[in-house]
Amino acid sequence: MLRVNLIANFLGQGWSALMQLAFVPVYIQFLGIEAYGLVGFFTVLHLMVALLDGGILATVNRTMARFTGGQGTAEEVRDLLRSAEFVLAGFCTLAAIVIALASGFIAGGWLQPGSLSHQSVQLSVMLMGVVVALRVMEGIYRASIIGLQRQVRFNVVYAFIVTLRNGGAALVVALISPTIEAFFIFQVIAGIVSIAVLFGFAVGALPKATRRGRFSWPVLKAAAPFAFGVFLISGTYMLYSQADKLLLPRLVGLADYGHYALASLATMALILVSGPLSISVIPRMNQLVARSDMVNLRYTFHLVSQLKCALLGTAALVLAAFAQPALTLWTGQADVAAATAPILTILVIGQLVHSFTGMPNQLRVSFGETRLNRRVNMLGLVLIVPGVVLGATVAGVTGAAIAAALTSCAMFLVVARFGFDDSLPDLRRQYLRDDIVLPLAAAGAVTLAWRWALPDDLMQGWPALPLFALVSATTLVAALAAAPACRQAAAQEISRLRKRAGR
Repeated sequence: MLRVNLIANFLGQGWSALMQLAFVPVYIQFLGIEAYGLVGFFTVLHLMVALLDGGILATVNRTMARFTGGQGTAEEVRDLLRSAEFVLAGFCTLAAIVIALASGFIAGGWLQPGSLSHQSVQLSVMLMGVVVALRVMEGIYRASIIGLQRQVRFNVVYAFIVTLRNGGAALVVALISPTIEAFFIFQVIAGIVSIAVLFGFAVGALPKATRRGRFSWPVLKAAAPFAFGVFLISGTYMLYSQADKLLLPRLVGLADYGHYALASLATMALILVSGPLSISVIPRMNQLVARSDMVNLRYTFHLVSQLKCALLGTAALVLAAFAQPALTLWTGQADVAAATAPILTILVIGQLVHSFTGMPNQLRVSFGETRLNRRVNMLGLVLIVPGVVLGATVAGVTGAAIAAALTSCAMFLVVARFGFDDSLPDLRRQYLRDDIVLPLAAAGAVTLAWRWALPDDLMQGWPALPLFALVSATTLVAALAAAPACRQAAAQEISRLRKRAGR
């Protein structure tokens, strides 16, 4: 099941990443970098609102996954989903109203527009509120489908949704109306379609029960401790991870913020690379903890950790080493790439370091322990807010990027020291050595060799695409070869295929 889900998630998330990245040059060309800054601010607004429902979604996902592992009843699963729907619908409606009421202040008192009019920015913010509410509401159906291990189905459905959401918006601004208002109006339409489609698939995936699901206070009360713990984790994490992007519109102009938002989106490619692994492993780890299967839990932890390090290390190091050529190839605008490349190099290294906290954090959540995660995220929040303000004041968006990267390093050091307990002996030492240092060192050596061998003039335009593919492939192979669990899994798979071929 894990192998099938992993393949499905890589294909689905790969397509999602392609759709999110492929149309950015269209948005910048027809809307301009300043209007694209509003798209970046929308992403921040979405994540800030979504943090408030993170506990609900994690609870739904965990309950569905534990049901597939033999715990709970079909009626409890249906009751939880229906109860969560009621709570989330009220929350999303309230969020949209609050954003609409605050749109005037956000447009004129927080954002720093240049050529865009106040009316245009205010209307865009109001539309953002509606889109945010729709996106957050659809999350409950995504969590249900994934938790019930219907990840192949989910990825097929979500591939359609992200294609509509991104490709449709590009067609609208290119062929109908090249305005930021038209962009967000289409996102409202796409959001309604997304909820309808995901609702249908989620209901179809629910287990058969003797009755329909109904709102239940006892079910919500039983889920409250875990949901609240995850809410504090996701809330503090979102505040930390979005603090730079939330503060910068107040500290720099909207055009400079557009460059920072573009670099942040490129950095999000790392999350999209690791997303399939995280989506696949969370239900699996919850199942193994429910069964008290520590042997397979340890193996799964190391295998996924090493895969994540190899994939993220490859993407981050190649992107950092060839930031400006990659941005020029992506956006088609050399001036935008030149202004964005230094920011991207700093952010992508910081994001890589922060990713190393992910698997230890998820392991603790699978055991129901959330306290350290909250404290680490609070530490990040305490460090990044003054860091971004100081960095942006001294060195603009580059200074803010440095502050964000240094904060990620501090958080990783804390997790590396305090993030493991005695339930799985020697896990910390093996994690740092086998899961991080070995694959990352191999990837770094290969990337540095390629950077020395390939001057920038060879990495220009579409002819450079095969070179980027070659650099990435060789770096990834080196990282995987240096990872012990990956070598073991590959050897087992080769042996299995040989036995099958010999029959």
